[in-house]
Amino acid sequence: MDRTYELISSLSAIPAVSGREDMGIQQLAELCEGYFDSYEITPLGSLIGRINSGIEGAKTLLLDAHLDEVGFLVNEICEGGFLKVVNIGG
Repeated sequence: MDRTYELISSLSAIPAVSGREDMGIQQLAELCEGYFDSYEITPLGSLIGRINSGIEGAKTLLLDAHLDEVGFLVNEICEGGFLKVVNIGG
């Protein structure tokens, strides 16, 4: 459980505002090193990890997820504690 918590905490801490995921993808690759037999970062910035089953003719399974996150910048704190924000990123 501790390893799972640490992994999720590390993944959540990666700065990856939409359109600026390049730094985050490298950190993700480093975090996932022990989980894949091989991995690559594509020219468009996707991380592809492979785990070989060793079974000839085995079916392929794809797990797909997004790394990017919605980014906001607080530009005003209003009465009552409400925030006015502007988006950042793509």
